[in-house]
Amino acid sequence: EVYFTAFQNRDFDTYKECLFPGYADHMEVYLRNNYEYGLQESFNNQCDNLENMCGGEFTITRLRAVPTGQDNCASFFEVLNESFDADYYSMVKEESDSITDLYFSVMADTKGEESLIISEFEIVFAEKDGKYYTFG
Repeated sequence: EVYFTAFQNRDFDTYKECLFPGYADHMEVYLRNNYEYGLQESFNNQCDNLENMCGGEFTITRLRAVPTGQDNCASFFEVLNESFDADYYSMVKEESDSITDLYFSVMADTKGEESLIISEFEIVFAEKDGKYYTFG
């Protein structure tokens, strides 16, 4: 929930706390080298996109998470391995207690009406020391 409300509240610091340790540093370098902007601007762009989809500010009202029914983690990390020019997946597996992927749907109040703003979006989480982190 905290991850999603970080976008609602445009709270970059909270967003970064939800990211797997070290991910922000890797992504910052990747974005600067390839797009000439950093993670903060990428986050702001994501917030803008959500607000545009909603026609303005929104308030998250409900979240739904369901298992994907298959292990898609390896294919997810292939992109990060390539982006970071490293075996990032192996590093995450070594540093985590578990890795899982879930489909999320998000309902939000937009202009006084509840609507579905995200439908079955797959997110990978790594559990480390009882806390769950994501990647992006």
